[in-house]
Amino acid sequence: MSRKLSDQEIKQCLQQLRNVTHLHAIARDRLAKALATVKGLKHQLAHKDLRIAELETKLLNKDVQRKTLAHKLFKAKKQHADDIAEQTGKTKPGAQPEHQPYRRPVPAPETITDRQTFDLSVCPAC
Repeated sequence: MSRKLSDQEIKQCLQQLRNVTHLHAIARDRLAKALATVKGLKHQLAHKDLRIAELETKLLNKDVQRKTLAHKLFKAKKQHADDIAEQTGKTKPGAQPEHQPYRRPVPAPETITDRQTFDLSVCPAC
């Protein structure tokens, strides 16, 4: 059986309904704003992902460029005559190890015919 509501109960129920309706509208607006913010953030994220991918490829290109320049600037040094001689089995030019160096022989005293003395303050050729 149904019960009859008093005027105060009806006013109270209507007040609650208005409050719920008002809060529902506010919640719907907040949800719409949040969805718009999420959409904007997704767009920014996609844009930043593209920028990151672009910069990563640029970085790889710079790394390759750096390696080629480093290779050009810091090439392996050329081999010395000692290293080449060891590898080929040939001797290097010049005096060989364990050999006497060639020097001009000292003249015998009877072959000396003239002696000159020079003052060091003046050059004899000048």
